[in-house]
Amino acid sequence: MARERVAVLHCSATASDDAVRDAVFRAADLVGESVRRGLSGRRRILIKANMGTGDLRTHAGRQIALSDVGVVRATVALIREFHSGELLIGDATTGDSAYRLWDALGYEAALAPYDVRPVDLKDGPYVELPVPGGGLLHSHYWLAQAYAD
Repeated sequence: MARERVAVLHCSATASDDAVRDAVFRAADLVGESVRRGLSGRRRILIKANMGTGDLRTHAGRQIALSDVGVVRATVALIREFHSGELLIGDATTGDSAYRLWDALGYEAALAPYDVRPVDLKDGPYVELPVPGGGLLHSHYWLAQAYAD
């Protein structure tokens, strides 16, 4: 089995959104061709953002507990370089609505150019899906049927 490549780059909390985007794209360049292969030819991609609670605290204008809008926008921009199909972003929030958090985090305006649909992963009914390749922790997951089709 081939070893997967990972690249991690650091941006300060005060970095501009352009600097964050540059770092995300640079990390993808360091990983190499597997980024394109993993994203190309898919019908639908679901991004599971970390927006599971209503903890909207920030430091220097950046999210502390949840996926920062600048990082999410950069990630979506990278995905759109290789994927023209359906793109969904969501989470299974606890005690809140993923749609309300989508608005509160500023995702609506930030992601408008990218044709992204918000989803709440708590929306049922659910179907059991196998993990491609068998998975390391779980061999199956339960996912809302609307996003599994």
